[in-house]
Amino acid sequence: MLPLSASDGPNPVRSLQIPLHGRAQELVSSCGTLGRVPLDLDPADVGEVKRRVVDPVVATMLKPGELTSLTIGIELAEASWWAFDHFGEEPQVWLRLAVGDEEFEHRVCKPGFWLDDIEWIAGTLEDQLNEWICETRFGWGELRSGPEFAHLPGPRAVPSGLRAISVHANEPGHLPLWEAGAPADVATFVLSTELKDDLLAWQRLGEELAEAAEARAPRPPAPTTPAGMWVEYVTERSALTRHAAAVSRREQALAEWHTWVDQLQPVRDALVQRLQTELGPRFIVPIPPRLSILS
Repeated sequence: MLPLSASDGPNPVRSLQIPLHGRAQELVSSCGTLGRVPLDLDPADVGEVKRRVVDPVVATMLKPGELTSLTIGIELAEASWWAFDHFGEEPQVWLRLAVGDEEFEHRVCKPGFWLDDIEWIAGTLEDQLNEWICETRFGWGELRSGPEFAHLPGPRAVPSGLRAISVHANEPGHLPLWEAGAPADVATFVLSTELKDDLLAWQRLGEELAEAAEARAPRPPAPTTPAGMWVEYVTERSALTRHAAAVSRREQALAEWHTWVDQLQPVRDALVQRLQTELGPRFIVPIPPRLSILS
């Protein structure tokens, strides 16, 4: 069995800040409640995010011939000292597109070891793209609609007669196994006790990483006025000092993210292989996408 439980000895992940905030934390901690909504998009699979969300939304909201360029990938934003935004210090799936010399960028989703709601991601992209288009020269004042959520492309088709079971983070205490956008019904197949224990151990490790992240998550400064706004005069020296601190935080965040991936990714790879072996030829266990940052 894999020695992942905290009871097996000192666990180094307790001192590690793990980027698991916001939407991702909400999904991981409330999968049971959200089980009624299909969670069938792996936000770490950039190709699927582009195929199922970005391409249909952009194709619907931009007119033929308008799009000049489009890139999408997992990136860590450049260091910024003037904005207190912990998402800026975590890798995100970034979309950047241009229409002529007018540019748009958007954080599409947060990559990790979970599944996400395609409608929420597409709806957020549609809202942000609309706000941008109506203020551009090519679409000034226009209100454009995105695609109907029901018409968004579905996940990759599973061959007839087969079942696809994936390994993604689930509700605490539940096996991290998913099928067709919902937690898998583990009563419909047989797994060894050892594999179940190791799947739960991987799940617990993810929970520990999430708890460590929550404990060390940055907190915004208290507002100095009822409206939460303030004016601050910054000298050049102060700006340089703050920028250096922001660069340091970014470097630390990048190192911690790689450590986080190194903790969970190899273990899940091994579990996927073992799961495929135990389930046999009537099942497909998809090989998870690799979590890596664009250079």
